[in-house]
Amino acid sequence: DVVESKIKRLKNENVSIKNYAHKCALIASHINPWFGGAIVPYSCWLNLGEKVNVIFTQNKNETYVEGRALTCIQKGQELTQAYAYSAAELLYRYGFIPYFWDLGSEDSVSF
Repeated sequence: DVVESKIKRLKNENVSIKNYAHKCALIASHINPWFGGAIVPYSCWLNLGEKVNVIFTQNKNETYVEGRALTCIQKGQELTQAYAYSAAELLYRYGFIPYFWDLGSEDSVSF
């Protein structure tokens, strides 16, 4: 069993299950799904903004993620980014849609 094997390895490495679970939760909370599940620590510090001024992209070889300013950013100005490409994605991933988000045709569900 995979779980029993992991618990055994943790015990052999003198790592508590509680400590391991805490580290897993911390890492999972910082996973950026836009980049194949990569951990991109700096991007998680930026807030969602009505006027986005930073964008994160992945290079062609998918070896790193790069943040770029979209506008001239003044000293002390808040850095903001988009959290999703659509309101539907934002609602699915984060559980909310801010008041300033424009709903597009891709943001509807048919039954």
